[in-house]
Amino acid sequence: MFYALVIAALLLVGGGGTVVAAQNDLPGDALYNVKLATEQVRDALTLNQTKRVELDTELAGKRLQEAEALVNKTGDTQSTEHVKEAFAGFDARVADLRKHLDDLKNEDAVALAPGLDQAISEHEAILVRLSQHDGELDSDLNKAEDEVDSIKESLLTKLPEGQAKERVQNALDHAKKSYANLDSTSTSTNVEAAQKELKDAEELFSNGQLQDALVHANNAAQLTDKFETTSTDASSDDAAQTEDQVTPESEGAHQEAEQGVKEDAHEETTVEAPENDTEAPTLETHAEDSAGE
Repeated sequence: MFYALVIAALLLVGGGGTVVAAQNDLPGDALYNVKLATEQVRDALTLNQTKRVELDTELAGKRLQEAEALVNKTGDTQSTEHVKEAFAGFDARVADLRKHLDDLKNEDAVALAPGLDQAISEHEAILVRLSQHDGELDSDLNKAEDEVDSIKESLLTKLPEGQAKERVQNALDHAKKSYANLDSTSTSTNVEAAQKELKDAEELFSNGQLQDALVHANNAAQLTDKFETTSTDASSDDAAQTEDQVTPESEGAHQEAEQGVKEDAHEETTVEAPENDTEAPTLETHAEDSAGE
């Protein structure tokens, strides 16, 4: 009610433009609290349970977008106060989402599933991009990844058994594929942990314990996806370092070698001109002579 009165007061004094302008603000910006206030008003005015889940999903996505925008804006994740604020807002929204999802009728959850799946994919894409930045965000990223997985697990309990089994099988297939793509020579503890999570997930799935199987499949995917991303980044860094190691001396030697190849090729292809045109052999007659021989 307090937030509703704040927004009403802003509108009465001509603050409608302020409310609109605040929608682009990030944590730490002057109007960010106004942005949060408008969201609280939307919460208060949304009474339908399905609409509440949709609103929670939308606003959870906004918090991750804010975290990414802050990292891209500053280029420095060492000062993470405002980024962490965005992550905390995401965690709170996911908690609301799960509560409202649990209150939904099963048939309503089934209808919402495609939209939730799309939102979850977008959340995961942002988290993957954020994981490529150095800084002090690891704990926040890990927690956010767990929160995303918790949405999947809450949704699973609302689905018919056939759909639930299909989702868990897809999660297992994804985790297995990611695991298979890892370097087999690696002794990373992540790889060993992922192998155990996969084994547990398969056993639970075969016993019909779908929710527990999904938890372990998601854990395995987190471990393997993260390790795969790290390996890819390391390979890119190695390639970049190799390219950067070209020195003026090596570049000069390369140019000299190229010039030598060109001169050799020129000498081999130079043909002394005949004294008259009638003696000039053509490619066609040369080919016929060769055939005759």
